[in-house]
Amino acid sequence: MHFAPDGDTDTICAVSTAMGYGGIGVLRLSGAQSLSIIRKVFPKFEKEKAESHRAVFGALISSKDKTTLDEVIVTPFLGGKSYTGEESVEISCHGSPVVQRRIQDELISLGARLALPGEFTYRAFVNGKIDLIQAEAVLSLIESESARSADVSLKQLRGGLSKELSLLKDDLIWVLANLEASIDFEHEDIDVLQYEGISLRLKRVQEKLSHFVDSFHEGKMLSSGLQVVILGLPNVGKSSLLNALLDEDRAIVTDIPGTTRDAVIGNLILNGVRIEFVDTAGIRESVDEVEQIGVEKSISVAEGADLVLYVLDSTKERSDEEDQLMERFSGKVKILLNKSDLLSSKHSTFGIHVSAKTGEGIESIKALLREEIERRTSGNSDVVIQSRQAELFEIAKLKVEKTKSLVGEKQSPDLIALELREGLDALLESSGERFDDQVMDRVFSEFCIGK
Repeated sequence: MHFAPDGDTDTICAVSTAMGYGGIGVLRLSGAQSLSIIRKVFPKFEKEKAESHRAVFGALISSKDKTTLDEVIVTPFLGGKSYTGEESVEISCHGSPVVQRRIQDELISLGARLALPGEFTYRAFVNGKIDLIQAEAVLSLIESESARSADVSLKQLRGGLSKELSLLKDDLIWVLANLEASIDFEHEDIDVLQYEGISLRLKRVQEKLSHFVDSFHEGKMLSSGLQVVILGLPNVGKSSLLNALLDEDRAIVTDIPGTTRDAVIGNLILNGVRIEFVDTAGIRESVDEVEQIGVEKSISVAEGADLVLYVLDSTKERSDEEDQLMERFSGKVKILLNKSDLLSSKHSTFGIHVSAKTGEGIESIKALLREEIERRTSGNSDVVIQSRQAELFEIAKLKVEKTKSLVGEKQSPDLIALELREGLDALLESSGERFDDQVMDRVFSEFCIGK
């Protein structure tokens, strides 16, 4: 198990702010001895009563040599009214790694132990402050790289998705209760099963679960960003376009074909979503082993991308090789006709005329990407952003579909109930009402220490 069962009663501590220098740093204590430990280093709490949620300024004094560790603000959270649901204390100190480490070492010497990654949030889950979906939302919110991702994570942290799931579980429990009642009367040849009412509830649950499963594509984009690969032959201006889109010299640009040999990545936020641009090696046959590896990598990256911007030199005729490549990625390719500043007339409707040199068409590319984002997003708050949840919702959906089919065939209630219990178990596992050590490891192992 990720967290030792005999360690759950320990008082834990950790630095909760990010590593590095800053205006302030925050340390957390959580557990039954939190207040007892802080009193040993914070004289103000030795002289006056600590009030829950009341921040107190004062000196933090070493229990060993009575030297001042730092001037801090200490905030106790008592009576279970804390993030973890336990007695807790937060210490706001100066944002020096040295100062934070000295305070942490002092707390450990007085009986606390260093928290494991995610242990504060784990305790919040165990103590019923949040469910497992909300716990995962904490991690998603911390790791958010765009406004939309943060918005969805925050709504889930506040219980949006959990409330939706609660309604689905209620429906499945109602159906299961009807099935169980029917089983009890089966030996008396009394049919009490409400087939029509059961079918309606199952249909509602099935539709909602289908929405959750389908929304994972959107959730994945919001959390990971939209990956856009810039592809084309050598010297068509791929690297120059990347630099123009980012408005910075991200990629090396020369007149020598094959300059880019490895993927060059740059990020841009559009409509609240992170766009990851990947500039790739020019596609051509090469005797240079390193360049050929780069070409193969370009194709591989493009195959896994969300969108391909295929760059053509608008001053040259399209080759058969280019037509074949565009056909290969036809489902997700957008055509850019670069070097349009060298054309005397522009009549093609084949793609977007752009010029990395003058900036022509750059806003058109961004507009295209904004449209792509809007096409892929629904604006709903109940978007699934974790693969663990998506996997369980898929299992639940299939079980509910099978249950509905058995109900339609008027199969025996015990057979129907067996399928339905498996679907309900998947939903209970998604929210953490049913879990095992592997589930806990999967969820909390990605957290940093201090959260």
